Amino acid sequence: ARSASDPRYQIVAGAFLTQAVIIGSMFAYGVFFKALETELGWSRTLLASCSSVSFIVMGIFAVFAGRMTDRFGPRIVLAVAGVAFGLGFVFMYWMNEPWHLFVLYGFFIGIGLAAHDVVTLSTIARWFERRRGMMTGIAKIGTACGQIVIPVIASVLITNLGWRAACLVIGVAAAISLVLAAQLMRRPPSAPVDSNL
Repeated sequence: ARSASDPRYQIVAGAFLTQAVIIGSMFAYGVFFKALETELGWSRTLLASCSSVSFIVMGIFAVFAGRMTDRFGPRIVLAVAGVAFGLGFVFMYWMNEPWHLFVLYGFFIGIGLAAHDVVTLSTIARWFERRRGMMTGIAKIGTACGQIVIPVIASVLITNLGWRAACLVIGVAAAISLVLAAQLMRRPPSAPVDSNL
């Protein structure tokens, strides 16, 4: 019997949590549109455009995230990206100008997006051989869970606290969750652990 502390299971759990928080928070951004339109008078075109910027940043920095993972390991890269991601939401609490949104959501959130897939999935791939597909699938279930849960939480927070406080709460919670998830990740061995299983 395998222990629940088996590092392979911890890595899948860390990847699951990372996927859930990153993608769930990203989808929660759409919940803020109405409040931002009402208070700041920004158009949906502007609000959606910063998402495009974040995807561009994600594509560019994904290459660096992969290289940094090879050099420093997944734990450090995911922790740094997680803090950047959380700060993107935290600093939205004070934003008043469109360029604030492009910097905070476009750049900071983009950094978090850049690391969440390439680092978690490549780490799983290096730890597993025979069950690589299944473990990757389990980690990716986190994206669906996050999409279901976090937008609902964001909606409740906006209704009860306002959108600024909701950004603050989501940002702090995301940063803490992602740093904790990163602690479950570690450098893979030279060969998949289950290659002979």
